[in-house]
Amino acid sequence: MSSTIKKEWENKAEIQNELGFHEAGHFVLERLLLKADISDANFSGHNFIYIDSNLKEGSVNGFLQEVKWKGNCWTEKNYNLFKESIINNKRASIATLFSLIAGYTTYKKFIENTEYFIRSPNFDNDQVKYYKLDNVEHGTYRNKIDRYHWGVSDFAKIKERLGFLGVMDIVNLNKLYLSLHEKVMQIMNLGAVANSIRYIKNRLIEEDGKRIEGDNLKKHIDFVEQLMINVDVIKWIDEFEEELESI
Repeated sequence: MSSTIKKEWENKAEIQNELGFHEAGHFVLERLLLKADISDANFSGHNFIYIDSNLKEGSVNGFLQEVKWKGNCWTEKNYNLFKESIINNKRASIATLFSLIAGYTTYKKFIENTEYFIRSPNFDNDQVKYYKLDNVEHGTYRNKIDRYHWGVSDFAKIKERLGFLGVMDIVNLNKLYLSLHEKVMQIMNLGAVANSIRYIKNRLIEEDGKRIEGDNLKKHIDFVEQLMINVDVIKWIDEFEEELESI
């Protein structure tokens, strides 16, 4: 059986739906992680979120661990600072993995319960490639500076962080990918979380092509955080940390 399949996005609504769920998944998991009791977290807040169905792209801006340096270039020095930050802030780095896989997990949760749910960011017109979880085309590096040159960038980031934390062989990587996906699916199966993802997805579609930011974003943050007021993701982070340390 093939490790990949290709599908065609047939209309604008289908593009909006998939992009919307993907970015909403990132955003909602990140709101949960921001309020969790993570001792070494140095997360930033959210600046804006958006999808653009014409460009077939979306973004959740903010949240990921901040590394302080001068300038925005991935110089050798800055790359090493980033690596050091991942290693020295292990618990926050583990929490970040939950955010990174969340976009893909929304496909299996909300769109289609299939083995092929890891979407490539590369398109052939409206044809899209989907991978199985255990056969993702990870981003590869021509060098440390030109970081995610090919492949599925969110998964490249997961692989990179796990590598910094000492996991490099494919058997253990696949084991951790599956565990991470299953834990995020359990979180998304909670009614408050699923409803929050649907709510943000709908707002992204309404604002297709425009950033949701400022007071408009804050209004939506307040709404979903009230919905999820009783949700605590720490137990899943603890479980994954134990699994990582046992490898």
